[in-house]
Amino acid sequence: MGFSSAKEALFFLGLTEKAGREQVKTAYKEQIKAYHPDANPNHETPWQYYDLQEAYEYLMNYYDGLDRLAGKVSVNPQPSVAPMQGMGRASSGPVVFGSKKDISNLTFQRKVRADHVQQEKRSKERAKKEKENFNKQVEQCKADKAYEEAMTKIHAARAAEVTAQIIEAYLKGK
Repeated sequence: MGFSSAKEALFFLGLTEKAGREQVKTAYKEQIKAYHPDANPNHETPWQYYDLQEAYEYLMNYYDGLDRLAGKVSVNPQPSVAPMQGMGRASSGPVVFGSKKDISNLTFQRKVRADHVQQEKRSKERAKKEKENFNKQVEQCKADKAYEEAMTKIHAARAAEVTAQIIEAYLKGK
């Protein structure tokens, strides 16, 4: 999805602009359970699941940036994410989320996730087709077995008729 502001990420999690770090964690934990691919096999769920993760990561980076600006956290000599602005604060320009390397990493991660979702979808479709083929084979085996049983009964009935005719002819010839 790619979030351009903390406000957008908060809105995605269903929170207001005044939400704090703990509220974000709580909302994330509640929603991530509902959209986890194992809990909800709906084919749209993985996208929502990954978008929730992106929103959470974006907001945690945002709050870390605010903490650095406020002096609550020691500043790394080379932070991986530039401090972000937004949520009612005056901004001198567009919101910048990291370096070009960070952006390309996020793009790559998104592509990997999309590929994973497609691969998972193809795998489920393949498993479904295999199951359908197996069920067809089982039904064919059942039909073959029923046919064989019917033919066995028919052969037994014909053998009984022939045996009866032989006995009858033998008895008449005596």
